[in-house]
Amino acid sequence: MEYKNKAEFIICKSNSQIFCEQIWIPFIVNKVKPDVIHFPAFPPGLLVKHKNIIFTLHDATMWKFPETISYKNKLYMKPLSEIAIKKSKYIFTVSNNSKENICSVFNKYTSKVVVTGESISEKFNKISSLDDINNVKNKFNTGERYILSVCSLEPRKNIPKLLTAFSKVIQDDKYKNIKLVLVGRRAWGNNIINQKIQELNLNNNVVITGYISDEELIAIYNGAYCFIYPSIYEGFGLPILEAMACGIPVITSNVSSIPEVAGDSAILINPNNENEMVNEIKNILSNDTIRMELINKGYKRLEKFSWIDIVKKMIRYYREACCE
Repeated sequence: MEYKNKAEFIICKSNSQIFCEQIWIPFIVNKVKPDVIHFPAFPPGLLVKHKNIIFTLHDATMWKFPETISYKNKLYMKPLSEIAIKKSKYIFTVSNNSKENICSVFNKYTSKVVVTGESISEKFNKISSLDDINNVKNKFNTGERYILSVCSLEPRKNIPKLLTAFSKVIQDDKYKNIKLVLVGRRAWGNNIINQKIQELNLNNNVVITGYISDEELIAIYNGAYCFIYPSIYEGFGLPILEAMACGIPVITSNVSSIPEVAGDSAILINPNNENEMVNEIKNILSNDTIRMELINKGYKRLEKFSWIDIVKKMIRYYREACCE
């Protein structure tokens, strides 16, 4: 592309999020004086004074599902995001569903909201090294066949419901040795997950890896028999595409932006219906024809999510922001 190899990196060495966002970045903005400043992951600090701010708001969780967010997000990220929405020239978001949700909350600013889309790193793909797969299986004691879920362990990811459904699956003797592997950092409200594991007596069948490296993540995707993502709300749902890229059939929710991402290349379920979850997990585990059909559809689905197209759209709005 035209701008390849023209990036300059200025790195904040502080470990303090608040210092970096509220002090250091405003200082750098004032020093560098960019034509446009884009905040792709967090809202601009209060001291950022610039006429061409673009802010990416990935979803409307903080307003649509406030009961699922941490106190930090309620007290820090939410008010800062509301200020950013007012002072930004454009608000990028990642799906049509997110745009609808954002516009329903902030209807005064609907003309600012632009859907850019989102995609995954090219490093996620089918790997040929069985050694890499076996190494992660041994490291995390996943067993030979396992169901995988990748997400931050927080309320809106619906893990307790998944655990209940999984406990019903392994009551069937055919599936009693299958494990459920949960990959992701422990987030706010995750204590209920451990409680549920104890309550359902799943200690020997559930593996929680915590945060793992990208190399391990790719290998653990590749080794999985199927991937399940029963979230109750997502702005996008990148793990769905990551699983597809690694050649794993996907079961996921039929709510929020998820059908936009998955299309007809995954089995879509009601995330509040445990029995439906149980039936579709068993369907994947027992039917190789459906499994292979979903894998092939997943590869095809990935073609719709191009970083080149996303970046071209962003650049167009960077230019428009400067010209207005």
